[in-house]
Amino acid sequence: MGITTSRLTLPAPTSEKRKGQSLGGPVISLLDTHTTHWLADNAPAETHTEARAFCLRIIKEFYDIDYTPAWHADLDSMLGPTSCNWFSTERGGGFLLVRNERGAIVAAGGFYGLLNKPSTADRLYDRYRDPTHVCQIVRVYLDPLIRGKGLGTAMAKALETEARNLGYVTSYLHADAQTPNTLSFWKSLGYREFGRFSYPSPNGIDTSVDFEKPLSAISDD
Repeated sequence: MGITTSRLTLPAPTSEKRKGQSLGGPVISLLDTHTTHWLADNAPAETHTEARAFCLRIIKEFYDIDYTPAWHADLDSMLGPTSCNWFSTERGGGFLLVRNERGAIVAAGGFYGLLNKPSTADRLYDRYRDPTHVCQIVRVYLDPLIRGKGLGTAMAKALETEARNLGYVTSYLHADAQTPNTLSFWKSLGYREFGRFSYPSPNGIDTSVDFEKPLSAISDD
């Protein structure tokens, strides 16, 4: 799982190292006894299943949304072979996990190439004529007990750095328009709102906010 340390450390953002054990990196002196690691392409199937289950749990608890195949295809892809996993190194993605002292996942976040979602790439075609250089940050979820401590910010920066190292130029994401704290969080990290879109949901019609950030704007700190 992770290299046991007295402080939470984020893995070094070097994609070719995401093959096995977790990596040391910049120290975040916030949460003792927690460890982080990139979800390796060759990780046991049980680890991929565990990561997916954590995300689905947070989605249900925070958004009150049940598993929906059309909405959670990225999470389902984690259960398939590497060539089908949107988050795999082979497909230009990445997925970060944080575990507590008992080894349980308490935070996660990932990114993948925008072309993994043709419907989104089509919707944003006028903005991203070359979507091969655009990644989408997704599934940045934290257990309620560790929110508000700076971990989400550190994870987002690690995802951005890894995406930039893989050649992406722009980071795209969308967030529920009815979650003001989430919207404020992404704005605080330099993401700029450029649009909104609505779609059918179990609650009727939901609206999400489109955000983007040039990866040239991130620092190496």
